[in-house]
Amino acid sequence: MSHWQEFLGAQGAEYQTDGTVTFPQATSPNNTDTWMTPLEHERLISLHGAKAQSFLQGQVTCDVRELSEQRWRYGAQCNLKGRVMASFTLAAAGGDELLLKLSADLAQSTRDNLHKYAVFSRVELAVDDQRVVLGLSGPDADRLISQHLGFAAPAAGEFTGSDKAVVLALENQRFELWINSQAAPELWQVLSADCLPADTALWQQQDIRAGVAKINTATAERYTPQDLNYPLIDAVNFKKGCYTGQEVVARLHYKATLKKRLYLIEGAGEVPAATAAVSNSDGKNRGEIVQALSQANGFIALAVLPIDDAQSLYLQERDEPITRLDLPYATAEADNSP
Repeated sequence: MSHWQEFLGAQGAEYQTDGTVTFPQATSPNNTDTWMTPLEHERLISLHGAKAQSFLQGQVTCDVRELSEQRWRYGAQCNLKGRVMASFTLAAAGGDELLLKLSADLAQSTRDNLHKYAVFSRVELAVDDQRVVLGLSGPDADRLISQHLGFAAPAAGEFTGSDKAVVLALENQRFELWINSQAAPELWQVLSADCLPADTALWQQQDIRAGVAKINTATAERYTPQDLNYPLIDAVNFKKGCYTGQEVVARLHYKATLKKRLYLIEGAGEVPAATAAVSNSDGKNRGEIVQALSQANGFIALAVLPIDDAQSLYLQERDEPITRLDLPYATAEADNSP
């Protein structure tokens, strides 16, 4: 157990088998709606080297060059068939270091896969044990970043940072803090004066509502980027050039009419497992669950389903109806491209 994990344990954190963290019920000292949570189910991969950017540009779906404009990016690493092996969030840490944040259960295998090609570019890769990840959300989040990290919070879609932390601004006053593990306990303590600790699931639920599918070992190599709406969240750039799987991904974009995409859904009952089947009233398989979490009176989930399917749909294993919800971004139904 790391020093950071021991510290969180002393704050009441309990680690679950999937790497997420729960806390006993707590109240905010100042009764604010701002909260923080450790994202222990995710890890960082560090890439060092003068050619780190050009190397990664040839391996992933997003345009790594856009980091120079202080814009972080979602992205994916695909196999030769254009299936997503790992999804990630990408930002720069300063100098010639890049950071990928991804599911902890894919961190080592993704690092090893990239390393096979990195030797020719003299890029060093490592699963980063020197940083941890926090989520900070709520109306006071930007003020707390400025107050305790010494720099203004970035605008949505951008990142900024120092030796102490890299901060990414997501949507709706939601921020990720990629922090030096030695500095993390002190930062947690000062933040706790103004915000309360929260379970990791609360952050994951917001990811789902944002329509951002996160791949882990249970869902790796099952979906194309288009299945997951990745072109719609700037996780795919069709003009950047070659990468593994690019021919398949580009062909789907330019020559195919897509028949399925990612939907936000909800339903009653227990949380379905990833890859659980979704069927129509005749029991015919129509899609599957990618991610799901509990919410009041049921669950909320992301599922890959047929486009413009007006049929009533059900969780196949329980014959329970599901309801489609609106995603927070526009969906171009014809070809799933922005």
